[in-house]
Amino acid sequence: MQLLLMAHHCSQALLRREEVDAVFLDCSKAFDKLPHSTIVASLSSHGVEGGLKDLLSDYLRGRSQRVVIDGHFSTERAAPSGVPHDLAKKLWCFVMQYADDIVLWRAIENNEDCTALQQDLDRLEEWCKETGLEINPGKSQHLRISN
Repeated sequence: MQLLLMAHHCSQALLRREEVDAVFLDCSKAFDKLPHSTIVASLSSHGVEGGLKDLLSDYLRGRSQRVVIDGHFSTERAAPSGVPHDLAKKLWCFVMQYADDIVLWRAIENNEDCTALQQDLDRLEEWCKETGLEINPGKSQHLRISN
């Protein structure tokens, strides 16, 4: 959906003879760092309510983890973030919210538009800090789209 929306906005901007700056950001270890509370809040924002939301919320609540090496178990510890490694649930929950890539774009007509895109990036950086996600600069890219 994000790709279709971006393509539509870019084509509209290009028809107006504007350039579009797009910033593609990669989240490091996003599957493991997303707080459960953020996942549950995301379900509501995507229209998932009632029994299904309660089921997934209960599934994530109170999770713990431990390591086994040569048959010896470590101390169990709380796991308040990350999506459990059951692949189907993991992919479904995470893709609903993020996948592991984020793209910001903006039509650029003047310096104020560049400043606004930078402000969007700054707000995203703050949001990532609040949710525990980290942007991987080595896998992130900037692209200018023009006629």
